Amino acid sequence: MYARLTFNAPRAAPPQALLLDSPPTVAREATTVNSLDPAVRHAYTVRVNALRPTRLAEVVGHSKIRRTLAVLIKAALRKGEPLPHLLFAGPPGLGKTTMAAAIACEMNAPMAQAHAEGLSLDVIRDQLQLIDSGTVLFIDEIHSLPTKAAEIYYGVMEDGNFTLAGTSVDVPPLTVIGATTHSGSLPEPLRRRFGHIFTLDFLAPQDLAMIAWNTAWRLGATIKPDACWAVAIRSKGTPRRAVQLTQWIADFGRAHGINGTWGAAELVQRPILSAELARQALQLRGTDVHGLEEIDRRYLAVLAKQFRNGPAGVRALAAALGEPEVTLIREVEPWLVRRGWIALAPSGRVRVGAPASQKVAPPRRRSLGKAKQPAEKPKRRPARLKLQ
Repeated sequence: MYARLTFNAPRAAPPQALLLDSPPTVAREATTVNSLDPAVRHAYTVRVNALRPTRLAEVVGHSKIRRTLAVLIKAALRKGEPLPHLLFAGPPGLGKTTMAAAIACEMNAPMAQAHAEGLSLDVIRDQLQLIDSGTVLFIDEIHSLPTKAAEIYYGVMEDGNFTLAGTSVDVPPLTVIGATTHSGSLPEPLRRRFGHIFTLDFLAPQDLAMIAWNTAWRLGATIKPDACWAVAIRSKGTPRRAVQLTQWIADFGRAHGINGTWGAAELVQRPILSAELARQALQLRGTDVHGLEEIDRRYLAVLAKQFRNGPAGVRALAAALGEPEVTLIREVEPWLVRRGWIALAPSGRVRVGAPASQKVAPPRRRSLGKAKQPAEKPKRRPARLKLQ
């Protein structure tokens, strides 16, 4: 299902970079989102996620990518043309959707959003026929786009038209923004049609601490620097996890009735999320200082005890843990590999390290038995010369 988001707020100058002593800009509301199925087309009101930045200057981290995008946006606005097609690649939770929404807002353009998996040709046809000029078309997990659907987008991105059932249909100028967690699975013809490809990496703890502070402010509270750091070191390098942990700490504080007025304009009147409150909340959640949760600890324990540190295939690990393979591949293993606790060998997953709180089982050794020594040949005595 597609959704078209139109940002009706007046355009303002982008704010300066956020600091820990200055509150972030409050996110604006988006209005009508129209179903693009003509049979059930109707309008309803939604609210943009208030915790998500809506300007590039509000996005924390990825500074080089943001500077490049700022140049592209400024040039496109001066030319009066849509942006070139963009592709964002990287693990889940690094801000690909946030980047696309910020770009649409900076361009004062509507945004159509869809998930690539399972898109039918009829839905794509209806969407492309109803799209407005300058629209930012965001396709999540674009590597899973069906082959027939990808062929339609080839013509849309390159020639501004597509052919379906022998009929050629023109499409207004638009910007296609793709997001993928498996860039290697993207068809090469589709990859070549993107003008710029950006790879998002994990964020540093300093950036994650700033995200925690911004999130707490948008939730109507203030958070101490030590609590920000507690969130940062447990966020596995991803902004999404930093937001989730900060939300949990704020909910924990609400449940325990901490003093203050949530959402107060004055900083001193807001409730304070202290380091001790954060420690208690994260301990109850089961998130340790390494960012590991129950499923991560079970993964390491099963790999160490049941498989004797590996190698073990992901299918065998998923069966032992009772979790889908995709969950282990996308959610569990990237952080463990980055921290150097497991290695992805051709023969399977191998445990090569562990947090200080966990002991590593001794590596498995194969019993080859007692090696037989080759029998030594008897030494030949030199022949004696017989005297005549």
